[in-house]
Amino acid sequence: MRRLSLGPFASAAALLLIAGSARGDILESDACRVFFPADARSIAERVLSEFPKERALAAAWLGVMPAGRPVVHLVDGYRAMAAAAGPGAPAWAVAVTRGDDLLAFRLDKLNRNRGSDLRTVLRHEIVHHCVNHFARGSLPRWFEEGLCVHWAGTAYLQTTSSIESMAAAGRLPSLAAASQGFLADAGTAGASYEIGKSAVEYLLERHGAERLRELLGLVREGESFSDAFEKATGEGVFAFEEAWRQSVTPNLPFLVDFFFRHLELNLLVIAGVLVVIGGVRKLRARPKEMSRLGPPSVG
Repeated sequence: MRRLSLGPFASAAALLLIAGSARGDILESDACRVFFPADARSIAERVLSEFPKERALAAAWLGVMPAGRPVVHLVDGYRAMAAAAGPGAPAWAVAVTRGDDLLAFRLDKLNRNRGSDLRTVLRHEIVHHCVNHFARGSLPRWFEEGLCVHWAGTAYLQTTSSIESMAAAGRLPSLAAASQGFLADAGTAGASYEIGKSAVEYLLERHGAERLRELLGLVREGESFSDAFEKATGEGVFAFEEAWRQSVTPNLPFLVDFFFRHLELNLLVIAGVLVVIGGVRKLRARPKEMSRLGPPSVG
């Protein structure tokens, strides 16, 4: 989930709340501090152990090494997350990362699906943490979340609609519209995560990781995202978006594409329909067969 920004007073209040609510349950290292409820010690130990390695890997990929010692707060429930990290995150949020290096992970959401295991959540939020150190607020939402999902391997929210099916049906939102979808309902946000991931992976396929690091380096130096994108890749953002849309739009008509994407299910449906048709035809033929046998004999 995207980072949240609070003012200095709210940030200080949140840290006081964390210190007061943790009841002495805290683990610390040179890399981070982890506050946690007493029954989550094993998870806190994993976070403390894995954070330095995961941050180093993500920082090398992005071309930046963030400084500081972030605070990771393990919380149980949406209200606890809002108390620790501030309001603003949607109810489906698994975790948030604030601009002042406070991260909050919801214990009640971890391990609900393949996108919410601890390692995936940690990798996702660490990308936000790294980005905060050189491009806070300067990257479009689709791009930043796309970086996070690509690096983590999968999104928190799973969606049944593929990018290709949305494109074939003419329902694929623009990248700008996808950026707005992260604060909507879980279904819309799930589609936005997939769109961001698809666009970032197309960028990497089209231009490579070196151009990605060059783009981020230019943003760190103060360039706007659109200018940095064009300088690093040689094409404008809008031209890139058009090329990406064409790359994910199937050449087949929507119904044909849908049929082949769900071939097994559609074959079962067709088989069921044929069975029903055969049964109806047999029932209709039965009176004719009975009439050919003549009237029943009596006695």
